[in-house]
Amino acid sequence: MSVKRFLGPNKRDVMRQVRTALGPEAMILSSRHIDDGVEILAMADEALSALEAQATPAPTTQPEGDFSALANRLLAEVQEMRSLIHQGSQTAPVKSSVPAASPLEQTQNELVRWAQAAGFSSALTKNLLNAAKQEQESVVDFIRSQLQGLIKTPENPVDLFSEGGVLALVGPTGVGKTTTTAKLAAHYVMQFGPEGLLLVTTDSYRIGAQEQLRIYAELLGVEMVALGEDDSLETLTPKLRNKRLVLIDTVGMSQRDQRLTQRIGQLRLAQGANSLTRLVLLLNGASQRDTLYEVVERFRAVAADNGHRIHDCIVTKKDEAAQLGAAIDTLIQHDLTLHFVSYGQRVPEDMELANQETLVDALLDSTQRRLAEQEEFQSLYQTQLTPASAEQPHRMNTSKVSAGFQKIYGALHTQCPSFSVLERAHDACQQQGSEREALLAETHKVAKQRLNDIDVAGITWPKSTPVARCKWHLPPLPIANAGQLLGIPIVTDFSHQGMDDVAMHELEHVHMASYHLCSALPSLTQRQGLERPWVAVINRNHRVTFEGKAMAALKLQGRMHKQHLQSLRYRSEPAKLELYQLPVTLPDSNEKFHLWFGLVKSTQRDTVFVRRHWLSPSTQDSSLTIQLLLEQLQVDEIASLARQAVQALAHKLESANHDPALIYCGVVMAGVIVQLDQDVSPAGQALRQQLLAFSGRRGHATSAKLLDALMQLLDARIAATSLQAHIPSVASEAVL
Repeated sequence: MSVKRFLGPNKRDVMRQVRTALGPEAMILSSRHIDDGVEILAMADEALSALEAQATPAPTTQPEGDFSALANRLLAEVQEMRSLIHQGSQTAPVKSSVPAASPLEQTQNELVRWAQAAGFSSALTKNLLNAAKQEQESVVDFIRSQLQGLIKTPENPVDLFSEGGVLALVGPTGVGKTTTTAKLAAHYVMQFGPEGLLLVTTDSYRIGAQEQLRIYAELLGVEMVALGEDDSLETLTPKLRNKRLVLIDTVGMSQRDQRLTQRIGQLRLAQGANSLTRLVLLLNGASQRDTLYEVVERFRAVAADNGHRIHDCIVTKKDEAAQLGAAIDTLIQHDLTLHFVSYGQRVPEDMELANQETLVDALLDSTQRRLAEQEEFQSLYQTQLTPASAEQPHRMNTSKVSAGFQKIYGALHTQCPSFSVLERAHDACQQQGSEREALLAETHKVAKQRLNDIDVAGITWPKSTPVARCKWHLPPLPIANAGQLLGIPIVTDFSHQGMDDVAMHELEHVHMASYHLCSALPSLTQRQGLERPWVAVINRNHRVTFEGKAMAALKLQGRMHKQHLQSLRYRSEPAKLELYQLPVTLPDSNEKFHLWFGLVKSTQRDTVFVRRHWLSPSTQDSSLTIQLLLEQLQVDEIASLARQAVQALAHKLESANHDPALIYCGVVMAGVIVQLDQDVSPAGQALRQQLLAFSGRRGHATSAKLLDALMQLLDARIAATSLQAHIPSVASEAVL
């Protein structure tokens, strides 16, 4: 086999060697970074032609869709390449005019690359470089350990509440102070009760701001006071005497607003002339680093001028941040103590105690994606935009083809019933126009046949609203008899798929279901038509009737009866479910229900993942209902995963993210990820780690990492299929 190995300090130098030795039509087989620079394996076009001529015709009895023949062929070539590499390692490497970097210099260069991609300042990057005194086995692990040690969090998780006093949330306009005030108030009430809390708002500028906080105060059962623009806290002295904590929602102002000094000054006195208000600065996690620096420095300066200090911080809008590097850099460089992280509008669910490990892992994941994109741009520049682009050889990277490739594919087909549908859906996405539509229709036809071969135990019904930040709706999805979410859309219309928009009895496969998991309470007519067991998620403010009085479900938590703890796997982590139950009715009907409240807590760290309320028919067996609640929680991530998959496909294929083929493929892909994530068997755990290893990722197998790995696996499959263009005799064996 005429495969040659080329070494050099960088890709440009090695590519020049390839063109000189093998000509402009050479084929690149693999490219990777090594200790001495870059290594490329390539073969001449004439050798490829000889390989094509030697290839034996595929047997006519080979079944279409069998991947093993192609995989074995590729693996044999890879083994020969590895043998060549091993032989090459015994000889002297190609000499380079550039001195080889030392291991420490390589570590530092890699560290700078990561820091730049993460959005760190030069000051923080220098600190990391100073800490890297020796070669690091893994730059990523080094950055992780360093950042986790640099981010300050309180020793006492509820430090903001433990001492009591007066807390004022300050920050620029739109950072989320009112919503965060409500979340903090809810957390306080759940721990200490409503009696010792007073909510104060000074925001008389925004229309409805005071009314918004007043509604939250009524739901929590706490007292609230609104101050005018010229009022100071001294006017509240009589109300403060019996309160353990006063929580102030201040008016939002730009850090450049000249009135900022006046508004901060009005917070100077509380509970007596010698008492200071503790200021908590809110930072928008989606803001740029320069903006965050200016916010911290300006608010601190104004606070100091008025006798205050700002050491405490809450990061908001984490869900809107593409990357948290700027926020983490700001926290570290300004020595701020991070108490909470907020990531949505739900009160109080969308806020959690600050956790260094979670923040840093999220940052490293986003940085890895950015680095991959940078490498893709660099490759594009070298192959398409350089003056020698016309002479660039054809590139085909087979570095990820390994013995585990075939094993992963076999395991996915065995353990994920919908994986074969995903393959067809992914193929449809590669086409354009009418051909894409035809392949999508064929895929859905195959999917319906696949469902006929599977015992459909239940149906999960999405909300009638679109998926967050999308213009399409999640379709109803079937659940297999073993509790697996199949992720195969029952319909291909993604415009309206809530229970309110479809006639359930008209949908194919729905009649096979033994139960229904509803993301919203069905209407009275639908409830009367539901002959099978069901549970429905309701809002915490949903009004129910208990002892003749209508009130929000949230207010009944203290009267509910605690059930046994339940174990589950929630969003890639082991967790436990605390359940509470109470018999209720609805104000507009005489139907009897069980109201359920659940707390999903991590078993590995002090974190509450989610708080949720459900309704179920009172005649329904409680043990069955609990099982349905667990299944509903286990498929909780399907909408967000589907959105991520569709967006990734749209970006990769340069297509609209509302294209039906992309949505169909993204939904099926999300279903496969949920199946993988929920499989607690040894085979399931092994498959997750194999996928992670295939993608080159490390650490805990989160859903986001598995989604990225599955994307890479499907892309590798497309790349393998492209071999048909180079080795025609293998074409009939390579139909994937």
